[in-house]
Amino acid sequence: MLKKGAIFAVFVALFAYKFHFRPVDHAPDYLRRAVAHNIWNSIFFLTEKVRSATSSRAAIGFMQKAMMPTPTNEDAIEEIVDNGEYKIHFWRRKDLVEEENQPVAIFFHGGGFIVGDVPSVSSFYSSIAVQKGITVASVEYRLAPKHPFPAPSDDCIAATEYIINNSESLKINKDKIVLAGDSAGGELAIVTAIEVKFKMPDFNFAGLVPVYPCTQFLTHRMKAFDENESTGVLTQDFWRMAGANHAFGISAKTDEFIEEMKNKSVFKRIAQVYPNIEERFLGSEDEGDLEPAEMTDEEVELFVDPRFSPLLYSDEALWHLPETHLFTSEIDILYDDQRLFYEAASEAGANIKWTVWKGAAHCEQSFSTIAIGKTIAPSVDRNVEEMINVIADLLE
Repeated sequence: MLKKGAIFAVFVALFAYKFHFRPVDHAPDYLRRAVAHNIWNSIFFLTEKVRSATSSRAAIGFMQKAMMPTPTNEDAIEEIVDNGEYKIHFWRRKDLVEEENQPVAIFFHGGGFIVGDVPSVSSFYSSIAVQKGITVASVEYRLAPKHPFPAPSDDCIAATEYIINNSESLKINKDKIVLAGDSAGGELAIVTAIEVKFKMPDFNFAGLVPVYPCTQFLTHRMKAFDENESTGVLTQDFWRMAGANHAFGISAKTDEFIEEMKNKSVFKRIAQVYPNIEERFLGSEDEGDLEPAEMTDEEVELFVDPRFSPLLYSDEALWHLPETHLFTSEIDILYDDQRLFYEAASEAGANIKWTVWKGAAHCEQSFSTIAIGKTIAPSVDRNVEEMINVIADLLE
């Protein structure tokens, strides 16, 4: 087994090798972002190398080790409700622990449905509770590959319903609940907002704040996937690994399907069954001469389930979104995912705003001072502060 010093040396060598990667020239705090972006890009790069040499499960285990726990803000109290399949963490400022009728922001963490946990973002969430004087909740939902779709969304929906139905005992004002999340967590926030509205038509959320969410797994052949892979953080390889594991879990199908996604067209296969699917993508996909992927009809139905690909929710479902503020990183490979979702929701008549952070990449939230305790770049903190202020305003 390599000693810690040797492992560190390997990582430094890889970092130096990968440092040709740069943010776009107009990115604020260019050099600082170059360092931060390269660190995360190297983690994604190594993860794919582990997967290609071994398996998805080994790669996921490797990446999970990079998700270190962060300390709870010293001015916050954390409480945990264990409901069996999922847990809900609550943070409140110490002087507000006994306060009744508190507004709450429910966050869902990111990680591609396959990595991440609440302890790794405890500092971020607890600091928001302290700064804004609100209750912050976060759901420890089940992850693929052990628990593939729909387990993550089922847990987030169930946890949100639990908070609504037990608001009095939890000292929460159920009229002031905002859903938020980053990356996969942003997707889960969108799905939860819509599915809870389906089940509880008389209930209204105060707002929805998805941050660079994944909104579909049908294609990675859109402009942003190609243009932003060399300047952003998230990689196409990780996107494919996340999608396949989220869909199929611990199965021989998983790694086989990653290659199908890479070398064939999932989009074309789905379009054979649903020709009108192209309308929601507005011609953004470019599948070229690729053959349709080999997928059963059942697998096609999984990929078009809007809980799996929320871009495909009906106009009626999108119209029922609460007041929504979508945040996007300019050089994220998922930029088009979010652009298309914004355009679909706007066309459906939803009350939605869209902010694009100039020169920012995926994982912007993870670079912030309140997330890691150090200032990586002032522009990162400004972006994250803007997002937090939007949540606070929706809760007023």
